[in-house]
Amino acid sequence: YAAVFEEGGLVEFALVHEPGSPWPTLREMIASNRRLLVMTESGAAGPAWLHPRFELAPGTPYRFKSAGDFSCALNRGRPNSPLFLLNNWIEKATPFPGDADSVNAYDFLLRRAMECQMERGRIPNLVAVNFYDHGDVLAVVDALNGISAAPRRPGT
Repeated sequence: YAAVFEEGGLVEFALVHEPGSPWPTLREMIASNRRLLVMTESGAAGPAWLHPRFELAPGTPYRFKSAGDFSCALNRGRPNSPLFLLNNWIEKATPFPGDADSVNAYDFLLRRAMECQMERGRIPNLVAVNFYDHGDVLAVVDALNGISAAPRRPGT
């Protein structure tokens, strides 16, 4: 990772977070020009900007065959970790954009995020989806961050 990030000029944007210190807000990350959070699931040690995902951000399950299967249960990671990852997609051998249109829709995704917040006691910091440009993912993330945003409509 390190060589690719250095070659691509990304290291200067990568956040180095010291364990135990408070997490910056996205606005603080942007202001400091350290707006890239890099995590790995391998568990292997690396540069200071490469963070262990399972220690930082426990996630919900991610193998859902339908929207009715979605769960907020702890899948991997520690429940007392500082961040929370919401996995939100329907798993198929070939992901289908039409599925994302429904599960990434504003009302559906925001309701799910709020249900997970109630169940897990924390708001999702990270929202993982298939096809971020289908549905209203960015408007939901804005709402979760307290930024007033109306759902995006096709053609607007």
